[in-house]
Amino acid sequence: DISYDEFILLNDSKIKSMLSCNGKKEDKYPIPNWNQVHLELRNKIVTLALLHEEYITSCGGEDKGYGYTWFCNNYKKFSKKINPSMRLVHKAGEKIFIDFSGKTMPIVNEKDGTITDVQIFVAVLPASGYPFVIAIPSQKKRDFIEAHCDMVEYFKGVSELFVPDNLKSAIISNNKKGIVVNESYAELCRHYNCAVEPARPKQPQDKGIVEQAVQGIQRWILAVFRHRTFYSVDEINQAIVPLIDKYNNRIIKFIGKSRYELFEQEEKQHLQPLPANRYIYKE
Repeated sequence: DISYDEFILLNDSKIKSMLSCNGKKEDKYPIPNWNQVHLELRNKIVTLALLHEEYITSCGGEDKGYGYTWFCNNYKKFSKKINPSMRLVHKAGEKIFIDFSGKTMPIVNEKDGTITDVQIFVAVLPASGYPFVIAIPSQKKRDFIEAHCDMVEYFKGVSELFVPDNLKSAIISNNKKGIVVNESYAELCRHYNCAVEPARPKQPQDKGIVEQAVQGIQRWILAVFRHRTFYSVDEINQAIVPLIDKYNNRIIKFIGKSRYELFEQEEKQHLQPLPANRYIYKE
């Protein structure tokens, strides 16, 4: 309602006040803490509807906060800004994703100088992104299962589901006819009171969180060893310990907490307790 000559004489704050979206709710109501909303949803019994009600209560009533549709739509916009592997809301204590690093580590035989490649086993709790890493001699059943026993002892608990890739040590077949679990692996799961839900073949989005963990392990741990010579699997595992601790204490962008903090605060208490005895592998 003013002329251009009048407008150019106004200061910045006055111009901004004239150009703001007057009357819209954004000018009146507080914005939810989307980071906290995303973390809260990892609890098994928490829903967006409950979080919206709590938000409305914190605002002082329905006439002082945004509606449920706005709340859901804006949370969806926020989740798209997060790292793709972190977008899925995994419930705490529900799953452990299991995979191998595509990159192996060489060990040198001190007697004859021969080089053997050992496997890097990686498991991750998806709600917190908290990983477990161990070098093992091979992907054979005994080594694979022993790594699981070390894994649950490291986490100090067991999830409801193990989500492995479709390697033969875990899954004999996974197709339209159904899933056939290796009997040794099934016995391991019975011992720890959990079920098996293998990732779908050729569906990398099913295990994005463990793929991200594998990438992080390769960049922040295995890459550190590129100029180092190891002579045993145990020596590699001893070198991994301080580096994995450092990796777990790195602050995650958009979340503002480390993987260790998320594990301790959000996930650890939701894991099932370990049985009295460690599983013993049998042929």
